[in-house]
Amino acid sequence: MPRGEFPLLGEAATIPLLPGTNVAESEEHLTFPDRKPENFIYATKLSGKVIGYDFSLSYFRGYDDIPIANRLIVTPIDTLGNMKLDTHLGFPEIQAVGFDCAGELYSVGLWGETAVFLPEEVKMEMEIPNPMDPLNPIVQDTTILSDEPYVKFTLGGDYTFKNGIYINAQWMHGFFTEGGEDNLEDYCLAGIEKKFKNDEIKATLAGVLEIKDIEDIEENYGTAIIPEVSYAPTDNVNLSFGAFFLDGKPETLFGSWKEQDQIYLKTEVSF
Repeated sequence: MPRGEFPLLGEAATIPLLPGTNVAESEEHLTFPDRKPENFIYATKLSGKVIGYDFSLSYFRGYDDIPIANRLIVTPIDTLGNMKLDTHLGFPEIQAVGFDCAGELYSVGLWGETAVFLPEEVKMEMEIPNPMDPLNPIVQDTTILSDEPYVKFTLGGDYTFKNGIYINAQWMHGFFTEGGEDNLEDYCLAGIEKKFKNDEIKATLAGVLEIKDIEDIEENYGTAIIPEVSYAPTDNVNLSFGAFFLDGKPETLFGSWKEQDQIYLKTEVSF
C-alpha cells in the first residue's frame, strides 16, 4: 500500500529513469529498529464506564507496523539499459493518543474511536545513474512522511432485527496502511448477516466504498464486494466459501487490485 507518492516495494513506474532504460531486477531490504532501550515499545490505557458507555484513553509509543521505503538505489546491470532497483524499507517511529467509546441507544449498538498520530519525519534518499558522470550517481531526497500530526477515526453502529438479520455499518477515515494527513482516505463499510439451521449456516454479504476525493467521487472511488457462506457442522469446525470482487479507479487501493478478484475456501479447526 502506498505511503505518500512512493509504493511500499518501489514500483518501477515511479522511478525517474532515462528513456530507453527499465528496471529488470528488483530486490527489497527490510531493516528493523536496533535492540536498544531507547527503542522500546510501550503503551498505557485508562478505561472506565460513564452513563452506560464504555470508554478508554490510551497512549502508544513505538513503531508503525507497516514499513515504508526510505532509500531507493538504481544501478545499471548491463549496457542494454537494464537496471536493478534496490528498495530499502524501515519502520517509522510513531506516537499515538487514542480515545474510544462504545454503548447502546434504543437497542442500536454504537461505537467510535479516534487517535491523533505524531509521526517522525521520513525522508527517502533516491540514487539514480548520472549519464554525465557514471561514477557519481544523482542523489535526491524526498519527504514521504512529514512530522505533521494527523487524525484517524471510525464511527459505526449495528442492530439485530427480531427475525435474526444482523446489520452493521461504519465510516472509517484512514485505513490501517495509510499514514500522513494528505494520504488518508475515507471508507464506508456495511454488512448484513443471517444464520440458518440452528446457527450452523451463516450467510454474509459485506461491501466497502473507498473515497479518495469526496469532491470528485466519480473519478476517485474503489469498491469491494465480499459474499460468504459458512457452515459449522460441529462446535470446533467451520467451513467457509466466499469471494472478493474488487473494482474502482486505478489510483485507489481497491481499483489497483481490480484484476485480482478471488474465490476462496477456508477450513478452521479449533482444539
